[in-house]
Amino acid sequence: MDEYIFVTKGQIELEIGDELYKFSNGVSIRFLPDKHHCYRNQTDELVHWFILYYFK
Repeated sequence: MDEYIFVTKGQIELEIGDELYKFSNGVSIRFLPDKHHCYRNQTDELVHWFILYYFK
């Protein structure tokens, strides 16, 4: 299974294991969801985003 994140408005932080990623609108990422991960909005701005799980 793969997990895809698409940010369409605002900014989010994604922590995967010990790595921290920051994304803003128009950015996407694909990763394996079996690793510990956490999403955060560290701003006062509303975030719009989509999560897609792709089962192989």
